[in-house]
This record gives sequence, structure tokens and C-alpha cells, in this order.
Amino acid sequence: MRITSLLYGLGLGFGLATRIPVGTFYVAATWAVLVGNPLLGALCLGVFGLGRALPLLVMSWALRGDQESFQTNQIIRNWEPAMHLINGLALGSVGSCLIVAGMVRYM
Repeated sequence: MRITSLLYGLGLGFGLATRIPVGTFYVAATWAVLVGNPLLGALCLGVFGLGRALPLLVMSWALRGDQESFQTNQIIRNWEPAMHLINGLALGSVGSCLIVAGMVRYM
């Protein structure tokens, strides 16, 4: 089961053809393209991917069976609104910083 899940995750590739529930991915992908350095862009997306995959890998090793996985999934679903709020605040902060930086640079 774990190998199948891992292979499925690898098959999703960069996530461009999958459902992305938060906009953070698009910010990271856009930055990776705009930075103009393939190595730095790959590093950015690699760190982003690791940050998204690491908690899932830890949970998959810690959970004992299907019932425990199902219960954990229900608990995580309850936190979804809070995660969307935190993600929105983070994106708003980054956007505000970029606006201020642009105004300082070009004024």
C-alpha cells in the first residue's frame, strides 16, 4: 500500500495537472520561473515539495492501519479551514512585502 501511494505521488509530477487546494504552489512555481536560474528554481520547488511531503511521510510511517489512517484523515479535515486561513495570511503577507519592495525600488 505504501509503495503504491509513493508511486502515485511520484506520478503526479509537478502538480500542474492535479487539484491544488491552496495558491501557495502557484506562487512558488511562478517565483521559480521568474528567478531565471534553473538551479535556484529547482531548489525552491524541491524545498516546497519536501515541506508538503515530509508530514505525509511521517504520518504514513506512524499510522498502524487503515482505521487509524481514516481517523487521522478526519482530524486533518477538521483543520482544513484553519490551514486555508493561515495560507491566505501568508500569501497576503508576501504580497504586501512585494508591493512595498516594488514601491521602494521604483519611487
